Amino acid sequence: MNTKPILVLLTATLFLFSCRKPEPAPTPTPHIAPQPVTDSCLLLTPGEITAALGVPVDVGRHTLATSDIMCNWPRTGVKGEPELVLNFSSLAAFNREKNASGNVKVTPAPGIGDEAFYVTSALGTSLLIRKGNTTIGFSIHDKKMPAVKVMPAEQTLGQQAAARL
Repeated sequence: MNTKPILVLLTATLFLFSCRKPEPAPTPTPHIAPQPVTDSCLLLTPGEITAALGVPVDVGRHTLATSDIMCNWPRTGVKGEPELVLNFSSLAAFNREKNASGNVKVTPAPGIGDEAFYVTSALGTSLLIRKGNTTIGFSIHDKKMPAVKVMPAEQTLGQQAAARL
């Protein structure tokens, strides 16, 4: 029996199968990092604000129609002063507030962004937050809200806003 043709056929078959183009590896799904929010009215939702303050608020509106750095959320059905005002600020302004003195009390607010603190004066309490080089400040303008509830509400909202910076 002549085995040479069988060996040639077997070798040719193995050669052809080994020369096949390999299956392409699956293309990995690119990981797209979430983009930080730069529009003040998109840092918090009316639902989040309503939950923290206990009063319904409307969709946020830019304080100046030509700028997205400052937003206010009015109480639903009530005209006048907004319930919450939030604005982006400069790092210099953040540092100035952090070192305020006189009739101003500065209280650290750990666990919010990279750094945060409350500023309390005769005008009320505001929360200032820094995450990286981005800083925001906001204050609750509800005159009926007891002072002891302002800081916890601002803390809740601050954590939510900082997560989007």
